[in-house]
Amino acid sequence: MRNSAPTKAKALKTPATRPTIERQGYTTGRVVEPERRVLRCLGMKRHRILVLGVALVLALTACNNSDEAELTTTSTIVGQTTTPGGDTSSSSSPTDSSSTTLAGQPVTSSEIVSRESSDDGETLYILIPPGAYTDVDLENFVGDLVENDENVQNAEIFDDEAALTAFLLDPDEQTAADLVLIDEHHLVSLIDRSTIRFQGPFAEYGEYSIGS
Repeated sequence: MRNSAPTKAKALKTPATRPTIERQGYTTGRVVEPERRVLRCLGMKRHRILVLGVALVLALTACNNSDEAELTTTSTIVGQTTTPGGDTSSSSSPTDSSSTTLAGQPVTSSEIVSRESSDDGETLYILIPPGAYTDVDLENFVGDLVENDENVQNAEIFDDEAALTAFLLDPDEQTAADLVLIDEHHLVSLIDRSTIRFQGPFAEYGEYSIGS
């Protein structure tokens, strides 16, 4: 009977395991995906915080610029000037208190529409063109009339022919419209060759003696 040699049992090899390194509660090696996710989340949070910070700065800058614009507009309206030291001074434009007066114009032409003669002299009814006359212009015209015509005793001066025609009517024939027209265009009268009497729109100047 053959003695069999004792057989050696084959030792089973177990796969060697890789050592793992602990880092802040996470293992390195093959298990790295959770760490990457954490880092990615941290990076996104930092980016959001940065964006929010920039937006906040821009919003504050826009508000400050708007406030400065409002202050500048108000300062322009009230006429205040702000100096670097903080002093304010108000400025106002001078008020023009000068009154408007007529420049006037001389009477350059005239027409004798009607003439009445008497023992004392002549009464003339004169038409002059419309113009921006003053009392001085009319006074000069009447003075020249007296100086240049020694026969004139009285004169009635108008700047509207219809008003002069209405004036020559008999008083009983004159209508209310005629009287209004006469009052608007009867400018001045010469009385007894010595007195100037302002009429209608110049009635406020009254009358006075020539040469006084």
